[in-house]
Amino acid sequence: MKNNTVLHGHGGFVVGSDMSGGVKNIYVSDCTFMGTDVGLRFKSTRGCGGVVEGIYINNISMIDIPAEPLLFDLFYGGKAPDEVTDEEKDAVDTSVPPVTEETPAFRDIHISNVYCKSAGVLSSSTDFRK
Repeated sequence: MKNNTVLHGHGGFVVGSDMSGGVKNIYVSDCTFMGTDVGLRFKSTRGCGGVVEGIYINNISMIDIPAEPLLFDLFYGGKAPDEVTDEEKDAVDTSVPPVTEETPAFRDIHISNVYCKSAGVLSSSTDFRK
């Protein structure tokens, strides 16, 4: 993905959510994300397995991102950050299951030269407790 402008989606660049087949050797450069709910989004559900590796992201401009510019959600529940209600946040099981062969692996991810102007939050956790 090179020289793209992404408008109003669930992420400027998104990897996931079912990672059982894995993702390798992706290059994203010289892109602009405007009003996407998240800028760079990595998501997977525990139990799917799979490996995400060799991701290279460079020269990204983000403008007016209402949630996080960068989000790793390894307990993805099927909703974008701005779609989760307070009641759902309170009901999330925050126990961490043991690492098994069904645990997705994210490695060898390179992110450089990322600029963000106006984001809702800098970062958050997948632990939705208040």
